[in-house]
Amino acid sequence: MVTKRTKAVIAVVLVLAALAAAFRYVVSDERAVRKELASLGETLSKSGPEAVLAAALTARKAAGFFEDPCRLSIQSPDYEGTISRKELMDRIVLTRSRYEEAEVDFAGITVTFPGRELAQVLCVVRLRGRTGGAENRDLRQMEAVLQKTGGAWLFAEIRVRAPER
Repeated sequence: MVTKRTKAVIAVVLVLAALAAAFRYVVSDERAVRKELASLGETLSKSGPEAVLAAALTARKAAGFFEDPCRLSIQSPDYEGTISRKELMDRIVLTRSRYEEAEVDFAGITVTFPGRELAQVLCVVRLRGRTGGAENRDLRQMEAVLQKTGGAWLFAEIRVRAPER
């Protein structure tokens, strides 16, 4: 015969197990999303001159972080639309070629999960680069939606704008 106390203990154990599983899911997915951002920043960074083939391979690797197609909205230069991986690769090659050296990283990262396979990211993108011997620094605020596809977190939508003052 099962007592009320036994039922209560079983209920508490089940609730704790469910909470532990949910916490583990959120923590591991948040860690994976943050790792994607760090890897993207590392891939986009550049430590010196590159051969054309190396630049193309780096752009291809960077484009692999994005859904095909990806929704993109950039405040300056003004662009809004859907972009394919191929177009994205071309833009990455063009943008990186303007810099002799470049370092891209993400700061102030906030990750939320509006759905099981969706992550929403809010952060600041920092670009430090050198072109023509001059040092360039730029900050942009980025909002992104990542979709979990085949076990990988890919950028499905990105909005970039000047940081709020």
